[in-house]
Amino acid sequence: MSTRDQKSGGSGLTGLKTTLLENLCGIKGGNKGVILVSATNFPWQLEPAFIRRSQMIYVGLPDSVEERVSILRLYLEADNNLSKSDWKQLGKVTKGMSASDLEKVSKKTWSLVKDEMLRSSNFKEIGSAQGKKVFCPINGKYKKGLNAV
Repeated sequence: MSTRDQKSGGSGLTGLKTTLLENLCGIKGGNKGVILVSATNFPWQLEPAFIRRSQMIYVGLPDSVEERVSILRLYLEADNNLSKSDWKQLGKVTKGMSASDLEKVSKKTWSLVKDEMLRSSNFKEIGSAQGKKVFCPINGKYKKGLNAV
């Protein structure tokens, strides 16, 4: 449903666009009770005819620290010992990120931690959480920084 299809000369979606727009207008026998739900990260590239025939609801980025922290907690809550100030700092440094961005950052973080744990043979005790000792790998690039802990 993008205007860029027309600019590039592509006609692969022309039939789909026509059918969708006809149905949105009710040309083919009414569409009462039909709800089309869609999402885009590029609303400025939508076909103008589609916008005219649609009711749009804009859902913006999570703008407050608390909103971003609540999204991050969904992905990072399990098995961590982050303090309230740690969560607040995460919320601050992720300003401007979408919920999808926050999910990707969280998954990448867990992936990096798991990879480092699997490669490590040396660990340093860095504290305790919920009555259990917490260890951190001290290999390679992290060793110097963790020795200061």
